Amino acid sequence: MAETITEWQKRQFNSNVKFVYQQMESMVTKYIDSEMYHGNVQGNLDDFDVAGASLTRDKVDRYEETQWGELEKSRRWCRPIRAYLALPLDRYDKVRSAIEDINSIHTRAIVYALRRNEDKRAIDAMNGLALGGEQATVSTALPSSQQIALGSSPSDVLNLTKIKAVSANFDQNAVPIGKRHWLYSPGQKSAILAITQAASSDFTAHKIYDRGDIDSLDWMGFVWHHIFDVKNQGAAGITTIQRMLQLTGTTRTNLAFASDAVGVSKCEDIKTELDYLPTKTYTWQAFGEIDVNAVRVLDGGVMSILCKEE
Repeated sequence: MAETITEWQKRQFNSNVKFVYQQMESMVTKYIDSEMYHGNVQGNLDDFDVAGASLTRDKVDRYEETQWGELEKSRRWCRPIRAYLALPLDRYDKVRSAIEDINSIHTRAIVYALRRNEDKRAIDAMNGLALGGEQATVSTALPSSQQIALGSSPSDVLNLTKIKAVSANFDQNAVPIGKRHWLYSPGQKSAILAITQAASSDFTAHKIYDRGDIDSLDWMGFVWHHIFDVKNQGAAGITTIQRMLQLTGTTRTNLAFASDAVGVSKCEDIKTELDYLPTKTYTWQAFGEIDVNAVRVLDGGVMSILCKEE
């Protein structure tokens, strides 16, 4: 007789996955403002209100008629997408410990995959089409004014000129300094270290060369975040299984964003399952699912910067 998976084991596995998920930091979504992160979303679409600015009117007459102001309003919509990872376990995996141990490789593999999925949704939303309109029928691309071209050598790398251009754009779009973030890949690290104003103690006290990276530091009004691709190390060697920041040929897309410019919609909580697979010689299956997506809410708070990957 096949061994039975108990309800306790199912609940324990679910608790372990949720616990590890909360402990494992995201690379991107943790920098999005809490009010822009919608949890327990119901239905197929979630909306984010976009409100314009308004001005006061001077009162002229003592008993004048009230005059209404104008407030431009629109919406951006997010459609959560389900993604999952299912892993088989057999006696060689020591199935009981793999389920009951929060440090098991299967639990961590599922959590890691779900976390990277959430981060990838946010990254793709910044530079992708944004769904808008009252009836969710309008798709809006990132405006050309919010894009920095690659340029020609030697200015095709990430340099101070590009950083200053993004900073000036955010200034013009009234993006507060404390809300600005910059996502870069390992291929831009050498270019950043080559910027004298970033690495020299004559300009900054960050000691980037001592740390070996600018990750998590605040420089030029941006908090910098090193975004790594998802790598796999196995029998075939080291391979890249997912690009987090878009890479086309030798051109990498860096992203700058304001913490209130992107919205995340997440349905329910993480879902898990444990099952026997009779047709697979009663192998155990560990299953984890997330239902999440993101949308660019404020075009003026996002910029894409094309840079040579070194």
